[in-house]
Amino acid sequence: MSGLAVSGLVVEYGQDRILHEIDLVAGEGELLALVGPSGCGKTTALRAIAGLERAVSGTIRIGNRTVASPGVHTAPERRRVGWVPQGATLFPHLTAAQNVAYGLRSVASRRLARRRADDPEVRRLLTVVGLGAYADRFPHELSGGQAQRVALARALASRPDLVLLDEPFGALDPLLRDELRESTRQWLRDEGMTGVIVTHDQREALSVADRIAVMSGGRVLQEDTPRGVFLRPASTWVASFMGDAVMLPGHWTGREDSAVGIVQCDLGSIPAAWAIDHAPQDGREICVLVRPEQLRLGGVDGQTGTVEKVTFTGYQAIATISVNGAEVRAAVPAVGAPERGETVVVRVRGTALAYPAE
Repeated sequence: MSGLAVSGLVVEYGQDRILHEIDLVAGEGELLALVGPSGCGKTTALRAIAGLERAVSGTIRIGNRTVASPGVHTAPERRRVGWVPQGATLFPHLTAAQNVAYGLRSVASRRLARRRADDPEVRRLLTVVGLGAYADRFPHELSGGQAQRVALARALASRPDLVLLDEPFGALDPLLRDELRESTRQWLRDEGMTGVIVTHDQREALSVADRIAVMSGGRVLQEDTPRGVFLRPASTWVASFMGDAVMLPGHWTGREDSAVGIVQCDLGSIPAAWAIDHAPQDGREICVLVRPEQLRLGGVDGQTGTVEKVTFTGYQAIATISVNGAEVRAAVPAVGAPERGETVVVRVRGTALAYPAE
């Protein structure tokens, strides 16, 4: 049985509190992503779960075992945790297969790892990470991305209760990164193995994780499914961090007991759902969130604006449009994208989200 439950975790470095009573949950076979800006405490949380940092207070449970609580600190090697650091650290005198074999539970020395390099499980894991043909290569014969994949296979070889990944795909090119994280995610799911991944890539977190914890300043601001974090962010900060967001001031109109009303803003009168707590009284100043994907160009029912800039991002483009003195960004198909200086009609598709005015 695997799974992770972190409750009220506090970690301090000297007089500085790094983690402020954070809670995290990942069910058996789930992948939890910790995402946030640099210095927010993501890696510290990972190190505390692994046992590399001692908690000041709080509880950490892996499966049915409590590995950290007041008076309890299980040593890292006894937590049955696989660790994949940001930079690959391989034995330089062992081949890729021998490095992976060192991760097998029954292997306790490099000499034994050499003998177990032909183990079918070793070969299977190298195939999972796309290095089946590189089994006999030494670390200096591998690229940085290939070495990182060997480190990943080695962590999986011990079949741990929990796999911790600290930005493991950062050194890979985009196409390979997508392929490897998908194969890794599928392997964890097939094996019923729980994982925690630290990433600064919001797209990565949204695409592969079952749950996402958004962190800032050593606190968890929201933990939810990818759908929940993206479509119902707990604050405007979370909304802006987890995707492109158009934030506009406005006024709320609607019954006080209703969670859905109308917002008057630079995009006109648009339907909006109150994102937190209870809806405000009529006329209250609010901040309205509209995703660029919600903005549509054309038609007659909307606000007229002028295209100031068009940025191509691949299959789509982001059109920056001046509307009633405000700048908004609309995601449009790259084919047929408007030209700079063109006059367009902007309308909102679906329901926006409203938050208290900042």
